[in-house]
Amino acid sequence: VLLDSDANYAMVTVGHMNGSGSPSINFHDLERGYTAVKDVTKGKCFIQQSNHTMAEIKSKIQQIIMNAEKEHIEEFYWTCERQSIPSGMLKALFGERISSFCENYESTFVSRT
Repeated sequence: VLLDSDANYAMVTVGHMNGSGSPSINFHDLERGYTAVKDVTKGKCFIQQSNHTMAEIKSKIQQIIMNAEKEHIEEFYWTCERQSIPSGMLKALFGERISSFCENYESTFVSRT
């Protein structure tokens, strides 16, 4: 976990959860309002709009630390639209941080419907 309140971003590495899902690195650009989820195993970066706050992220991390293995985070996309984003468009659409984070990964913008 990396939290930077001054720069207004958070990065969280997530391992396998309950034996399912792919490990990921999640980058929350709280300043721009986007979260990018990098699936290292599959070489994909999924970007979505986000309304997370630093306070919420800190609170969730504290819950995880206090509850150890009892805490479970799930996020599913039952119905969503996906739009492939060319690497040359990442910076213009999502800013420097998300662009750098998703560099060299197949990037997709995901929106819930």
